[in-house]
Amino acid sequence: MSRWLLVALTSALVVATACASTHAGYYEAPARLPKITKVIMPDVPLVHGQQVDFAVDWTEGRDPFMVTWSFGGGASTQEVVAGALERTNDVSVMLQNETAAPMQYTGLVSVMDYAGKEARENFTYTVQPSL
Repeated sequence: MSRWLLVALTSALVVATACASTHAGYYEAPARLPKITKVIMPDVPLVHGQQVDFAVDWTEGRDPFMVTWSFGGGASTQEVVAGALERTNDVSVMLQNETAAPMQYTGLVSVMDYAGKEARENFTYTVQPSL
């Protein structure tokens, strides 16, 4: 085989390999970490035994999402799968405070996308004892 033909074939193989690796099939951009934009807490005094809603909004990440709410003892932990187009999640919980004094709790909400990338946000709330 002539030297020029060998160089031409080698060059063609290098170009074909580079093109195949960048253009073959579907290209998927790297997933971005979800970003929690706000945690929305009830705008009322919180009292033991009361049913209330908490919410979280986020941007970025790839659907579907798993949203986990941990209320630090003031309510039960909740796990919710958020759908494809949603970037928000509401959860309804029954508040708990078995003491005679107001109790302050620190909760945690986490949003995990399908790639396992996760955002976390702490929030603090106070539950009054039952009336």
